[in-house]
Parts: sequence; C-alpha cells; structure tokens
Amino acid sequence: MLSACGGGGAGDGGEDFVNAPPTGPNPIDAFVGVYDLTGNWDGQDGDVASLVIRERGDDGRADVLLYDLDDLNGGDNCYVRPGSGGFVELDVTGERVFMNRVAPFDSAELSLSGTTLVIDYIGVDDAELTYRAPSVGITETDLTPPC
Repeated sequence: MLSACGGGGAGDGGEDFVNAPPTGPNPIDAFVGVYDLTGNWDGQDGDVASLVIRERGDDGRADVLLYDLDDLNGGDNCYVRPGSGGFVELDVTGERVFMNRVAPFDSAELSLSGTTLVIDYIGVDDAELTYRAPSVGITETDLTPPC
C-alpha cells in the first residue's frame, strides 16, 4: 500500500524533508511540466485534461493544477482553470515523490518513465492503480482557451 509516511526504514537518517526540504537539486524538479491526462482518468472515457506541475516554492513543494477541458455533453470546449489545486512533495526520506490533494490521484506516488509521468495511487475499493500521462512539451499558458 502506498503511504507518504515513513520512519524507521532503510535510508531513514532522521532528516525530515517534508518540513525541512533540502537545498540545491531536488527530485521534484524533474517533474515540472504539463502532462496529458486524456483518457479515463476520472471515469469518463476520452475525457481531456492536463496536469500542470509548477516549479518548487520556498517550502520545497510544487503546486499542481488539473485543467479539465469542458468538452463533454455539449460543453464550451474551453479549459476550466481550477480554483485550487494540490502539491507535490518529497516523503520524509527525501527519496520518494508524492502528489497530494489532486482528485482522483490524492496521495499518489510519482515517478518518470522517460518523459511520461507515472502516477501510482489508490482508487475505489482500495485498488492499486497506475495512470500514465505523457509530457506535452507546452507551458501552462498554452492551455487555451480558458473558460
């Protein structure tokens, strides 16, 4: 089972990377970008959406926003900018990267396979799921038109 908690395990040097992020290079930096979530990410086949992982802030976390294209059921065919989003952070060992407060991927562990974001998360009925989202090589401002 995935967990953002740790302690007492191998590699646990007693440092707390959640509350005191390391300076310099950080594993989160590799995840910054825009990823294509198009597919069944929310239970609707072919739903178009983009996941944006922003640069790390001073707190060591990177903000995450999910832009959903309002194209289903006669929608306006524009990107809905979320009012709030989640964040990406290191676990307490500083080795694993997690995304929190982004439905349906809350408490997801992130990794990269080339330029594809791999999202491991717990779904309905505690099923362990994996979603793959390729990098699209654009910036957040390219997600147009906004609603």
